[in-house]
Amino acid sequence: MDFERSYFDDVYGGDYDRRNPRYKMRRLLRTVMRFEDGGRMLDVGCAYGAYLAEAAASGRFELAGTDISEHAVDVARQRLPDAVDLRPGGLFDADFEPGSFDAVCMFDVIEHIEDLEAAYARVRELLRPRGLFAMSVPVYDGPLGPLVQALDKDPTHLHKWPRGDWIDATARNGFDVMHWAGLFRYFLAGRRYLFWDTLVGRSFCPAILVLARPR
Repeated sequence: MDFERSYFDDVYGGDYDRRNPRYKMRRLLRTVMRFEDGGRMLDVGCAYGAYLAEAAASGRFELAGTDISEHAVDVARQRLPDAVDLRPGGLFDADFEPGSFDAVCMFDVIEHIEDLEAAYARVRELLRPRGLFAMSVPVYDGPLGPLVQALDKDPTHLHKWPRGDWIDATARNGFDVMHWAGLFRYFLAGRRYLFWDTLVGRSFCPAILVLARPR
């Protein structure tokens, strides 16, 4: 499957914007800013630019975004300020200088990448010393695991792991995990998207958010 308009229509049912409301992006940004509240930030897999829009509104970051979908980058360019550096391509394609970012974000992206060791290594390369890596992934263990599996309509999800495996993989690949939380996210009746992050429910929620720094 390619990642052009048909991907967004098929996987998100034509509801990408409603599945990525502003308050969701604000909550993700708020958590990121607890650990990195300014500097240069890269959003890998930026899609239509919803997270970058909130980061731009904060006025705290110099921003860049990439997406493997040229369609998504075209949409993001229409929606975001000209100052945001948008480039088509994946994590390994965009020509950024090593050590040029204070934060790299990958929300629901890394599970699509076949070579995870190379992905973690590339993130470490892009970050300045002790920069911040923020990622979210769906997880398939716990009491909600079967539901996550049943609702997962994305054939490009290559790594359907339990949460502990992601925490271990992040540490094994040269990062110190600073924070991880559970994410609850549901799209109700095609109308309302519910999203919240939690520490209390992180052992059984359907997705997790991980923040880490390279050693």
